[in-house]
Amino acid sequence: NNLPLESRGSIQDVLGNNVAGAVGTGDSARVRGGTSTSNAFQLEGFEVNDVGGGRGQLVTFKSLANLEMQTGGSGAENSGAAGAVMNAVTKSGSNKFEYEVDSWHENSVMRLFLDEYDTNNFQMATNINLNLSGPIVKDRVWFFTNWEGRNSVTDRGRDPTGARPDPPRRSDNSIRSTGKVTWQVTARNKLQLVYVFNRDSFKNGQDGFLHDRDAQWKRDGLDVFVGLIWESMLSDNLLFRSQVGAQQFNSDFGPELCRTAKESCDAVNPLQETGKDVFNFQNFNTHSRSISGTFEFKNTLEYFIEKPSIGNHNIKATARFKGARLENQETTPGDAIYVFKDNQPFTKRELFVNDPLTEPGRYGWAISHSQSTLFQFSLQDQFKLPSYRYLTLTPGVGLLVSDAQDGRGESIIAFTTVTPNI
Repeated sequence: NNLPLESRGSIQDVLGNNVAGAVGTGDSARVRGGTSTSNAFQLEGFEVNDVGGGRGQLVTFKSLANLEMQTGGSGAENSGAAGAVMNAVTKSGSNKFEYEVDSWHENSVMRLFLDEYDTNNFQMATNINLNLSGPIVKDRVWFFTNWEGRNSVTDRGRDPTGARPDPPRRSDNSIRSTGKVTWQVTARNKLQLVYVFNRDSFKNGQDGFLHDRDAQWKRDGLDVFVGLIWESMLSDNLLFRSQVGAQQFNSDFGPELCRTAKESCDAVNPLQETGKDVFNFQNFNTHSRSISGTFEFKNTLEYFIEKPSIGNHNIKATARFKGARLENQETTPGDAIYVFKDNQPFTKRELFVNDPLTEPGRYGWAISHSQSTLFQFSLQDQFKLPSYRYLTLTPGVGLLVSDAQDGRGESIIAFTTVTPNI
């Protein structure tokens, strides 16, 4: 948490901004020739990418005990990741009650020694963090939780030509939380519950002077993850770990008008004035919603050997199942955009949710569904030679079986891959 970071928007930004070998920043970071969606973002061993392969769950910085990065040599267990592998390990509670509160505030009013070239637009940002941890049952059950509130406000200034009205103030608000409950069932058995929560609200997101106040867009998001982890030391050299987790992402991108007129905003037609520039009135011209989620079940068995004759070995066998689903919805408010220029009559541009050349045109919401399943098995050995402890070898082999289906249940992608690696 004390690292000098380029951005603290999300822990995923660390990959592009602070890790050697990564190209690009933020969500667009690429590693080893892969795309930005080829990176695997994990929490306690769970994959928490969103269904499209992107950034995924937003784990809070203050909840981190460790952030592990691998840009190569990630082993057979992560053979499905063509890019980097990032694993976040969160803090745990103890027998001591602890709390920490910190906050920072930035305000353009407090800037001094400005000259004529500095912007006079008002800007403000606030961040509040709360950490709580301690025992629920002493020596048996502990908890840790972190809550983070963010708020930023930006004025956009005025149109220098005076031809357009002042754009509204942009704001971004979010509440995030990450936490863990640990139950030491016996001396050799432990159960952990991990959760992530994120609620985002972005208001008046359209920059520039070409959108009226009523034609601004907004974005709301709600992301949740819950996972259970069971660990058992079956012997002094044998560790069994079983984990199950589920997550959901909800996104609503559309007219700012929907905040004040939720029932009628999708019936108000957008207006566009054409000319040298296109100016938008009355409503934003699209509304989309996305609901996606994953379910993951993973078992890991690790065997540790330490002998002078054969060196140190960590033999790991993993079996993993992941199911994913995605639903997209999209519409044009009013099913048409009215376009005009100067004093000429309006032109109506109708938008259909299907191809009107092949069947009668339909209005309303275009809705699509897809789902996929992944079975992954791996076996690897991480060992150090007995006479040379500075070298670690990790040979292994992975097997991936995947199938993706569209909304009609027809398979669109199906493959089986064997991936030997060292």
